[in-house]
Amino acid sequence: MTTGFDPTRYRRDFFIQHDRPDLPFAAGRPPVFSSAAAAQDKVNASRVWRRWGDTFIAWQYGEWLDEAAAHGTAAFLGDWSAISKVEIEGPDATRFLQHLGVADLSRLPVGRIRHFVMTDANGKIATEGVLGRMADNSYYYTAGGGEWIVYHAASGAWDVTARLATPDYFIFELQGPCSIEILEAAARTGLRHIAFNTWDEVVIAGARVRILRTGISGELGYEIHGATVAGAAVWEALYEAGLPMGLQPLGMRCQVLSHIESGIATAGFDYMPASIGGPGGSNISVSGGGQRIIGTYPFAAVEDLFRSPFELNWCSARVVERGDFIGADALRAELAGGGPARRLVGLVWEPADVMEVYSSLFDQGDIAPQMDMPRRYAAEYLAIHREGALVGCATSRVYSPRLRRMISFGLLDRELAEAGLEVEVAWGLAPGSGRPIRARTIALPFKPDRRRTDVALA
Repeated sequence: MTTGFDPTRYRRDFFIQHDRPDLPFAAGRPPVFSSAAAAQDKVNASRVWRRWGDTFIAWQYGEWLDEAAAHGTAAFLGDWSAISKVEIEGPDATRFLQHLGVADLSRLPVGRIRHFVMTDANGKIATEGVLGRMADNSYYYTAGGGEWIVYHAASGAWDVTARLATPDYFIFELQGPCSIEILEAAARTGLRHIAFNTWDEVVIAGARVRILRTGISGELGYEIHGATVAGAAVWEALYEAGLPMGLQPLGMRCQVLSHIESGIATAGFDYMPASIGGPGGSNISVSGGGQRIIGTYPFAAVEDLFRSPFELNWCSARVVERGDFIGADALRAELAGGGPARRLVGLVWEPADVMEVYSSLFDQGDIAPQMDMPRRYAAEYLAIHREGALVGCATSRVYSPRLRRMISFGLLDRELAEAGLEVEVAWGLAPGSGRPIRARTIALPFKPDRRRTDVALA
């Protein structure tokens, strides 16, 4: 447990911590380059690298519009090596993880992966990611907040070990309709037996890697995990295999666009993890990492940006009713009260209103705050109004080349969380200001879900 840590001061300073390198964080080392940087640098025409957590990742490689569209037309190859990786082993591994997460793992077979959400005592999302069962008493977790798992394993009476292995492995995302052909060409073997939410091992560029079939883009897609020492060789093999098929390397500028189109909320952008500011807390807003909180949504404390898994459509009432995990009582109380007070929907912004923001650069009068394309690399929390009343919060505003629209998520009061509702988003950088942008609600996702595409050979 951190000595002398003051959560009250931390939360007070949270909003300016990108300018406060003296504030406490879970890790305190300078950033390093991805293990694939040597290969990526050959094709990084932008010559720009951006910090993601403790790792430098290419900002963009070529034209951002090409990168933004690749998951729908061919495939993208992205570097997710910065996210947490935790190895959990021991006789109590399954029991420990069921205590920690909103999940029933008793029937999760070896070779399967699943979305794994963990909540704090108040039923708010502490962290979440992907959990895979490697053996009967062995699991592998990737995504945000691995420190949360390690802390609880060390502080509880469990016969389990949880090792934070983030630097030891790379993670590459290969997403899009051509991803299976690219993967098979790089591995020089057939891989169509890997079903959605399962994994297998194969050799690429002489290195043994683990292939997970996942769908972070809402398209056919795979993750490639392997030892850091082989990162550059594997990335280059995948890139060269994909070039003839239209593969685009994906930088951070367009990184989360596909998440948004597929209706997947992202920690740090659409909600703040409830684990921040305490032992085992998320390092998501690491100083110098570029994370900023801006926008017109009025909130008094970071706790106002915590979310329950019910609000983000990540929770099964059956598991909550039967489970014995951290936060279970709070989530059962939420169910008993009629369910979440707010629900996540999609928002399609009115093109004419969006274009007025850009045309203000050339018109007389005040210049409107500009909308970075395809999005701003910051947490934008924007007020949503209906008939003059504040009814919700918009996040993850992004331009989608596929939809030819500006879109976002909207967390709305539950009685308004229905498709076809007309609302106004207050576009701006701070509460009390904002230019009204008309928007229409739709059910998520924004596009058809193709994660389970049948890739079996005819």
